[in-house]
Amino acid sequence: MAASLRQVSFFGAAIVVAAAVAVAGCVETTTSADGRAPAPEPVPATMTPAEAPINAVVIVAGPPVDTNGNLWRDRIDLAVYLFSQPHPTPAFRNGSIDFVIYPMGRAGSPDRPGQPMRTWTFDAAALASSRSMAVFGPCHQFSLSLLADGGDDRLQLDCVDLVAVFRPPSGEPVWTHGVTTIQLGRTPGSSIRSEASRSSS
Repeated sequence: MAASLRQVSFFGAAIVVAAAVAVAGCVETTTSADGRAPAPEPVPATMTPAEAPINAVVIVAGPPVDTNGNLWRDRIDLAVYLFSQPHPTPAFRNGSIDFVIYPMGRAGSPDRPGQPMRTWTFDAAALASSRSMAVFGPCHQFSLSLLADGGDDRLQLDCVDLVAVFRPPSGEPVWTHGVTTIQLGRTPGSSIRSEASRSSS
């Protein structure tokens, strides 16, 4: 994910630099009545062409939460951004998306993935209904529950690697570049509360 975000920042910076070069040599300095420079005119965001295929997926995940009060984290809330590099702006696209967690360090690669611990699949309708707008632009908002379909939140390890796979209606699936490591397991302070409970009994 870090590599993808660096690439996105690079492309955004390149556009700003190109615009500055284009107007160099014909700039007229203007100040307001109090001597300060006037506010710059807003520049519309560069839109990704509708026909540009998605080739990069970025996950931004929040801290997992405990929803059932048993002191074990069981839900991951996240946003997914779909990019068609080198265009710097994320875009909405039709398709489906899978989220997979692996033991930390064992996700493997798109050609040779590891053994998944859990998979969540969102079909075309679910992907379309998850559309949202965030600071970085168009995104998809999801919540991944370990308790869904009778699942268990008491995992045997605390950290997992999360991967997303976007599947367009046609063409090859697009995996996230790298993994997003998520800390699950017991919530902070739960062991202290357990010790206090045993002491009082």
